[in-house]
Amino acid sequence: MSSLTQPRPAIFWLTPDRFDRKPDKSSWLEMARNLRSAGWNVQIVASAEDRASASDYDGLVRYVRALDLPAVFRLTTMLATLWVLFRESRRGDIFIINEDTLWLYPFFRLMGRRHVHLDERTFPVSMVGFKQHLNRLLFWQIPVRLFGRRADSYSFITERLRQAFLEAFPGRYEPYCIWESGVNLEL
Repeated sequence: MSSLTQPRPAIFWLTPDRFDRKPDKSSWLEMARNLRSAGWNVQIVASAEDRASASDYDGLVRYVRALDLPAVFRLTTMLATLWVLFRESRRGDIFIINEDTLWLYPFFRLMGRRHVHLDERTFPVSMVGFKQHLNRLLFWQIPVRLFGRRADSYSFITERLRQAFLEAFPGRYEPYCIWESGVNLEL
């Protein structure tokens, strides 16, 4: 099959959050719809508090099962996401992830060559309490330090966020783009 007739890679956009409760889901949906209208096969992979009543937004969201227990929710969401990716992704597909799904990076490499895009949409602020500090350490600082520079490309929602990220995690994060939360259909 020539490269002209090969299908475009699929985009799997991964989040370990409950998508039905995600406060910023409208920006995710608009960006996914925009990519789909440009001919991309986009699938947001997430969990939901109530899968039975959660909308799949015209097939944009693929829900996975997760144990709704505080200490293991993200872990079981990520394991279920891996299962979907092992079954449904193929060489050349694109995985858009954020810092808390960077823990999956070693498994992506085991699955063969995939394009991993690290999308930074937030930066943790000072938090009080043991749980918040542990969450910041386990799902922000450690995964970014271990795997952050291994992504194939990067995006940030503002130049200021990129600068703050570079100050916290020095290194080269290229190629990159500024991918704002809103959608400019003219781009």
